[in-house]
Amino acid sequence: MKELKSLVTAPFCTPSEVVTRPGYHAATCTYAAYDPDLMDAFPLQPDRGALVAALRQIWRPWCAFKFSTAEDRGAMLAAIIGALARPGLADAPGVLMDAPCPGSGKTICAAAVGALVLGRRAPVTPFSGVDDAELKKQMVANALDGFDWLLLDNVVGLYDSAVMAAVLTGGALRDRVLGSSLMFDGEIRLNVFLTSNNAALSRDLHRRFIRVRLDTGVECPQALEFAFNPVDRALTERLAIARAVCVVVQGFFAAGSPRLGAGDAGFAMWSRLVRDCVLWCQREGLSEEAGLGVLGDPAHQIIVEAGRSDPSSQALGLLLHGLQESLGDDWFYARDVMTLVAYPADQASSYVKEALETLCPSRGQLNAKTVGNLLKYRVDTHCDGLVLRMAEGQHKTNRYLVAHC
Repeated sequence: MKELKSLVTAPFCTPSEVVTRPGYHAATCTYAAYDPDLMDAFPLQPDRGALVAALRQIWRPWCAFKFSTAEDRGAMLAAIIGALARPGLADAPGVLMDAPCPGSGKTICAAAVGALVLGRRAPVTPFSGVDDAELKKQMVANALDGFDWLLLDNVVGLYDSAVMAAVLTGGALRDRVLGSSLMFDGEIRLNVFLTSNNAALSRDLHRRFIRVRLDTGVECPQALEFAFNPVDRALTERLAIARAVCVVVQGFFAAGSPRLGAGDAGFAMWSRLVRDCVLWCQREGLSEEAGLGVLGDPAHQIIVEAGRSDPSSQALGLLLHGLQESLGDDWFYARDVMTLVAYPADQASSYVKEALETLCPSRGQLNAKTVGNLLKYRVDTHCDGLVLRMAEGQHKTNRYLVAHC
C-alpha cells in the first residue's frame, strides 16, 4: 500500500524538480490528478521571454492589489509559488495578509490563492472562537479529507497558538479524530493563511509567518472597485498559472538554483526553493520587466521584524535598555532592580518599571523573587542589540549583567 500525504489537482514543485505529470509521485507521497492535455507544452530550458511571460501570467489575479513595500510584493509572489510547492515541502511558513483598515482586499487576495490551490472557491474560517482545541480538530479533518488549505479571517489583538506554531515548524500533528475513538498521527501539509487589520503575532508565531501587507492609501478602500474578480480569474486561469509557476521554477533550476537569501528563515527547504526563486527573479530583472515591480526578501518579516509587534518582546527590549542605562556594565541582583522600581530616579528606571509591569504575570505585586524569576527566564535572550547574562553571586544568589550582542 502506497503512503499518501497530499492530493493535488495541478502540477507542483519540489526543491529538486518540477512535477508536471499526473499520477503518484513517490518522493513526496503526493497524487496529482489533472488533465495534462489542458496545459501547453512545458519548456525544460525556458528563455527570458518565456520567464517574463510566465511571471505576467502568475501575477494576473493579483495585479490590482496595492502592496505596501517591495518585501510585501516579494512575499506575495512567494505565497503563490509556495502554494504550488507545498506538497513537496515537509514544512513551510504561513502567510499573514495584513492591512491598516478593513476593505483593503486582504481576504480576496488570500482567497484567490486558495482557489489556485483547490480548484474551487476556498472556504474562510472566521477567527472568532477558534481556540487551539478547535484548531487541532479542523487541521486533522482537513488532513483526512486531503484538504490542504486553512484561512483564518480577521485575526484581532495579539494572536498566539501553540498548535499553529508546532504544525508550521514540525509539520505533523497527533489528535483524536472527531466523533471517533481513532487517533490521527501524521503529517499536515497545509497552506495556512491569516488575515488581519494591524493585528500582532506572538514572537513564536511571528517567526513562522511571512507577511503580505496591503495599503490602498485611501480612507475608504471598500469604495474602490476591481476591473475583474481576482478569485474568478484565479479559477479560470488556474492551470495556466500553475504551468507558469513551473516555468519560473524550472528557469531557477536551470540557472543553478543560486542561494541568495541570508540564512534559511527557519524553513530550509522553503527558503532554498521558494524564497531564493523570488530573489532570483528580482536579481535577473525579470519581475520588473514583467510589470510586478521590485521584489524584496519574502522572509523579511521573519528575519528582520520578528517580535517587533509582540508586546512581550517590546517590553523585554525596554527592560534591557533601561537596566543598561541605569546600571551600566556592572553586575546586579534582583533586589537592585527592585530599588530602581521603588525609587525611580530617571527616565531609564521608569522604563524598567514599565517593562516589568508588562512582563510580570503578577502585575502590581513585584518583589525581588518575582523579578529574579523573570530575569532568569530571559537569560541569554537577544533583543534589540542587547542580551541578559547570568552568573552565581553571593550566597548562591543569581546576579545579572546586560551586555551588547
